[in-house]
Amino acid sequence: MTKRIISIAVAVMLVVLGSVCAFAAEEPKVTADTVCYISFQTGNNDYDGLSADTPKKQLLTTEDNAAMGVLKDGGTLVAVGKLYIGGDYSMPELGSTLKITSNDGKANYKNGIPFENPSCAMKMKTGATLTLQSDVILDDLILFQEGAMNTIKVTNNSTLVIGDKIECMSNINALNPCYMAIDVEKGSTVILNGGTFEQVTGEGTIINNGATIQSESAETTSAPEETTVAPEVTTEATSTATSAADKPVGGTTVAPDNTDATGAPEDTTAASESTDETAAESKEETKATTKEETKATEDKAADTAASTEASATAPAASDEGGVNVGLIIGIVAAVIVVAVVVIVIVTKKKK
Repeated sequence: MTKRIISIAVAVMLVVLGSVCAFAAEEPKVTADTVCYISFQTGNNDYDGLSADTPKKQLLTTEDNAAMGVLKDGGTLVAVGKLYIGGDYSMPELGSTLKITSNDGKANYKNGIPFENPSCAMKMKTGATLTLQSDVILDDLILFQEGAMNTIKVTNNSTLVIGDKIECMSNINALNPCYMAIDVEKGSTVILNGGTFEQVTGEGTIINNGATIQSESAETTSAPEETTVAPEVTTEATSTATSAADKPVGGTTVAPDNTDATGAPEDTTAASESTDETAAESKEETKATTKEETKATEDKAADTAASTEASATAPAASDEGGVNVGLIIGIVAAVIVVAVVVIVIVTKKKK
């Protein structure tokens, strides 16, 4: 009888612990030793990419003589200068996890100067989307949002991890400054350990362990104001909603100029050079984009409100895979206490 009771108690503990492990999200780890360096300013795709002095210039595909060709089996991509994506780009599916950083363990190349266009950061052409098809870790890196909102899309049942050393910057010269957005496809996961993002949406699993999401903050702050103002003046209420939604949520639909939707190497290079090789052209592009955003903001105010409600990602994290750590600890502690009490009672009876 004693053995049977003890066996039942142990079985219950194993079931509970197994459930806890199932709920916990596993962060992907880098398993490949390959390290490739990249810099749009000083790099060249004819370089080997194996040192900070011989960086690649672009990402391109696994078949090209660029960074993805070196990292086709996964590894670490170190930005020693600008990691620039010149249009909508789908990163090829890699053999294992890819980490993108500015720190190779020997030196940290991260540089947020100048503020309107950091010299060592990851950035995209205004309005462009980066699609991930493999597990990716972004950490110890600057994510710079220049003009119309960029989007990182997580697909193919993959996981994106945003590390706690990530820095998110927006263009201080933009009329409507914003941060990048993240869209998580069903079956995929994003784990946010830090950073600031305009919105995080999608049907996938969203786990927020410390990131700031602007759309959630805007919803919390603007709700009381809308309740008071709306009944009085309809026209001014619409204007207020537009002002509250001045983050260019619709920016993700802006098609990048002179780029191919598949991220063809030739078009990507051309678009990159037109933005980054001269500071003047970069500023003109930003001004043109922000004017378009200002014009489009009023038309998309209603869509912004709907998007804001759909992007309450912190609760979604709990429902779709996020875990309340306090709850887990409480469950485990309770099981252990029950098991100890059962053992003590059995021991006393035996005596």
